[in-house]
Amino acid sequence: MNSRSHQSLQKVFLTSVILCLIFPLVSLVLHTQGFQPNKDMEEDQSEKLYMSPTTGLSHDEWTETHGYANDDIDWSFSTSPSQVINVWVLDSSSYSQFYLTGLATGYHLTTSASGSGSFDVSSFMGQTWYVIFWNDFSGSQSTTVTYNVVFNGEPPPSNKRIFITKPDSTTEIILGSQFTIEWHTSADIYTFADLEISIYKGQDELALISSGTNNDGSYSWSVNGYSPSGMSFRLFQPGTDYRLKIKFSSTTYNMTDYFSLITDKLTIIEPKINSSYGAGEPIEITWISDKVYEYLNIQLYKVDDDAGFNRADFLNQFRIDSINQVPNTGYYRWNDTTNLQSGTYFIRITGSFFGAGALDESDDFTIVGNASIPGYSIILILGISSLMSSILIYRHLNTRKKLEK
Repeated sequence: MNSRSHQSLQKVFLTSVILCLIFPLVSLVLHTQGFQPNKDMEEDQSEKLYMSPTTGLSHDEWTETHGYANDDIDWSFSTSPSQVINVWVLDSSSYSQFYLTGLATGYHLTTSASGSGSFDVSSFMGQTWYVIFWNDFSGSQSTTVTYNVVFNGEPPPSNKRIFITKPDSTTEIILGSQFTIEWHTSADIYTFADLEISIYKGQDELALISSGTNNDGSYSWSVNGYSPSGMSFRLFQPGTDYRLKIKFSSTTYNMTDYFSLITDKLTIIEPKINSSYGAGEPIEITWISDKVYEYLNIQLYKVDDDAGFNRADFLNQFRIDSINQVPNTGYYRWNDTTNLQSGTYFIRITGSFFGAGALDESDDFTIVGNASIPGYSIILILGISSLMSSILIYRHLNTRKKLEK
């Protein structure tokens, strides 16, 4: 055997020895117990996020599914052979921590071999959620988990190019006030682009605020407490579950966090129940309020007793008069009561804008005394005149008879 052949055989032998030493070491490392990564962790992370809903899990292995939700997350799973596992819901931040450290700090759903339920995320800002199925129960054996997860709610914008800064989750907007909506957009949405602004209550769209405002970063919204809906009006009631939506196109839009619409809290102190006033006597009206509104409207209503009055039935009550733009000082003296008919009345105080609705109504009180009957004064004068004429004629005739005698 020549020296070159001998050297080749030596290289082959040394390579074989090295491989024999390395292979057991690699095998030992790959089978060491402890927190195991997701079964597809070796692959690109963007690929591992989309896994089959049926996945085999050894001890301490996990799988996940994710999606955007702003309503709730419906989930169910089973294992075969039966094996107790932990199920978690994590937001993006918690999932990143879990992926790197193996520590779950989100919302624990169950520890069981099978189960189902619904996790409410409506109180959170719409975002991507991760549901984790983790075979980490002490002493667990290999199992196959079959799962189904549905992420419910309005789908997210296809891109985040509109960023709304006002209102936010801490905002309280007074019904009847002017509120400035503020936002900014990415540079590719030009300044003169038309943006659509609408208001939602929960998941339901209530009204279109603006069908086309310039993309200049702000819009002055008159929160009038009503919105046109065909030929009718729908009131905005106080609440904490309102959101605004700003839309550039069907795929480019964003929504605010939930914010609150508030109104003045007002209580009428006087007139008191069963109070009585004579016609022409001033009515003293007092109230207490949070003074959210600077001005109020005060309205006087007469109850139609003959119609079987029901407070909820406006057909059975008649507004006699209204004083608008009354300063919200807690006191008003209603002087013009001379021509009020006898009957039952009440006071209603509203916000000083159209559609504000009643802030409070007084107890019933009565007006008694001079009832103003149409033509009554003329009839009375004619009656007196006739009586006086009769008396004068009688006296005249009586005087002539005496003279003739």
